[in-house]
Amino acid sequence: MKRNPAFTLQSFTAIVDTREQDPFPMGEIPYEKGTLCTGDYSVKGLEKFIRVERKSLQDLVMCVARERERFEREIIRLKGFQHKAVIVEATWAEIHAQKWRGRVPVKAVTSSIARWILDGIPFILAGPRPYSAEMCQRLLYLSSKEFYNLNRAFTLTGEK
Repeated sequence: MKRNPAFTLQSFTAIVDTREQDPFPMGEIPYEKGTLCTGDYSVKGLEKFIRVERKSLQDLVMCVARERERFEREIIRLKGFQHKAVIVEATWAEIHAQKWRGRVPVKAVTSSIARWILDGIPFILAGPRPYSAEMCQRLLYLSSKEFYNLNRAFTLTGEK
C-alpha cells in the first residue's frame, strides 16, 4: 500500500478574516486573508466546518456589556460549525482581578462565559497572546488533520 505523506503545519492554509484588527501570528502555517461571516480564523476549503473567534480581555468585556446583542448573534452562528472555539487572550485570574477598563462586574463576565459554554461554545482562556496564538494554531491544525484523515479513510476504502 502506498504511504501518504505526513500531515504537517504546511499541509493546509489558514484563513484570517480581513476585519481581524490584531491577527495572531500563524508561525509555520501558511495563511491568506479572506472574508469570514463568523469568527476570525478558519481553514481554506473547510470554512463550512471550522471557526475560531479571538477576543482580547477588553473585547470580551464589551461583548458581555455594550456589544452583547451583536455577540449573541455571533454565538448563534458559531453553534452551526462542527469545530468552533472562542480564544480569550486572558486567564481566569485576570478576569477575577478585573483587569479591564469600565465597570462591568466580574460576575457578569464569568456568568456570561459559563452560559456560552453551556450553550456549546468552547471558551479557552489561553492567557497571554503567544499562548493564545499557539492555541489557535493547534486548533486549526488538529481540525484540519481530522478532516484530512476522514477524507483519507474514505479514499482508502474506495468511497467518496
